[in-house]
Amino acid sequence: MKKKALKFWSVLLAAVLVCSLLAGCGGGEPDPNLGIYKAVACQVMGFEMDYEGDYVELKKGGKATICLMGETYNGKWSLEGESLTITQKGSEFTGRLVPGAMFVDFSGMEYTYLMDGADISALCV
Repeated sequence: MKKKALKFWSVLLAAVLVCSLLAGCGGGEPDPNLGIYKAVACQVMGFEMDYEGDYVELKKGGKATICLMGETYNGKWSLEGESLTITQKGSEFTGRLVPGAMFVDFSGMEYTYLMDGADISALCV
């Protein structure tokens, strides 16, 4: 009886260890583009517009949350190189995504966004 119990617990422990290893190996490197980008500038036809509280959040699976002028929308995003595309209810908006910063044209509203802690001096080239 003791041998059977010992064998059972040994197999069970081995199974638990294998499962924990598999669970820990799932994600790989996190996407550095994911996160909240806060608006730091908005221009329409060359005029500076109010952008306070506006942001874009890039989420896993190509999902996005866009907040423009106090209204929040769900959308999708994709990236090819630095070329960013945000789609919301059939409308497609294009821009550029570089480490820590995003530039998007929302139907003539040209936004500049930064992630918290982004080094803006790298953008002033």
